[in-house]
Amino acid sequence: MSVRSFENKTAWCSRFQPRVTKLQWGIARRKSGYAWAGSEKEFRRAIELDPNSVPARLFHAELLQATGKNDEAVAEVKRAVEIDPLSVIANQAYGSTLYYSRRYDESARALGKTIELDPSFVWAGLRLARVYEQMGRYSDAEAEFQRVETGARSVANLRQAHLYAVWGKRDEAMRSLTRFATIPDAMPS
Repeated sequence: MSVRSFENKTAWCSRFQPRVTKLQWGIARRKSGYAWAGSEKEFRRAIELDPNSVPARLFHAELLQATGKNDEAVAEVKRAVEIDPLSVIANQAYGSTLYYSRRYDESARALGKTIELDPSFVWAGLRLARVYEQMGRYSDAEAEFQRVETGARSVANLRQAHLYAVWGKRDEAMRSLTRFATIPDAMPS
């Protein structure tokens, strides 16, 4: 679908579903990569129309972070968590946003809370392991990778191989890569 066609359909739909349409328009514009400022304006409008929209706030935070507005991104995701404190997606996004803002201690706490909410949510565990890696807490990172390995085995093996390489443990890195290569469907065809 062309951008012009999308704009026409969006305008038509906005008469019937303004909140949803504004959010989707902002997402579409952000993903199209041609109007960051316009996308931010649309996200702000979507949030104005529905201040309790967790998805609008999460996608807006992603845009803010991509444009270097880390403090604003953290505040936006924090607000999403306040709206829905039991959402593992919002909590994991908060921890990840703190991670990309290089606020590793806060990120570790937020991701720990996410794991408390749902220990099987492997993406929080994988991100927490990366946080530990950045903090130089290699043993903690290793333990977290091993904890989540059963849920996201192929991703965990790759991330763990990276950890071991950074840590200077070449043999362990090679074993992790070998385990990854032996997982059915882990290798692209």
